[in-house]
Amino acid sequence: MRPEDTILSENDILTENEGKKLEILLMNILIKNISDNININNGKIQLSDTTDTIVKKSLKKFYNTKEYSESIIKYLTKIEDVSKLKLDIYRKKGLLINSSEINPAQKLAIEEHLSYLNENGLNSRFNQPLRKIIYSNIYAGSSQNELEAQLKNYVTGKEALTKYIKQTAIQGADAYTAIIDQKITDKYIGRVVGYTIVGSLIETSSPQCKYCVEKLKRKIKKDDWKTIQEIAAQNGLIKGTDFKNLPTNKLHWGCRHLFTPEIE
Repeated sequence: MRPEDTILSENDILTENEGKKLEILLMNILIKNISDNININNGKIQLSDTTDTIVKKSLKKFYNTKEYSESIIKYLTKIEDVSKLKLDIYRKKGLLINSSEINPAQKLAIEEHLSYLNENGLNSRFNQPLRKIIYSNIYAGSSQNELEAQLKNYVTGKEALTKYIKQTAIQGADAYTAIIDQKITDKYIGRVVGYTIVGSLIETSSPQCKYCVEKLKRKIKKDDWKTIQEIAAQNGLIKGTDFKNLPTNKLHWGCRHLFTPEIE
């Protein structure tokens, strides 16, 4: 794995083709529920007594489909594989931790991120925007085809369903394996000379992340920490962050990077 890569790529979670299939699946469910729960008069969509249930019912049905369930299973299998690989790499270097030391924390981490992908998580992310599209089209006197086109633009657009699934899953996988890095750091802190920062920069990357990747060439040494703190002071450094807990706290709230300890 290159240091600019995260532990899982987006295609490890969902290929482009798999993502499109899920988007089509959700759209088909939405269209069916729209047909069943919206009245049409002179070609224009109108409210019915059950219009308000369309999105919630659709997301629930989507969450319970075999296709979506299989995507979650695939993701869980992938992060288990990556976790084992990371442990094997540490073992080959003579760095050992017991599974009992990491399993409880990993279980909590994955449960938290899976909650964003369950029925309630999907509702939290998509219910209000999709309902707004439906009601605004009803009040505008749109046709069903016009409504469906707007829903499709949202589901497959900039804030696409697959983008949400991929980003949430990657964050969960990173949190899952970062626990291993932190446990290794805790156990061998006397031998930790620095960290390799893993993950790419994006347009909104923090000044401290850019400094570590571009100026320090992804290698953070103990002597670098004071300068990093100064740069990060006005840019969201989590209170209590120090050199020892970088794998957990990272360089700011929502930091997308991993910090792999370098052991002498």
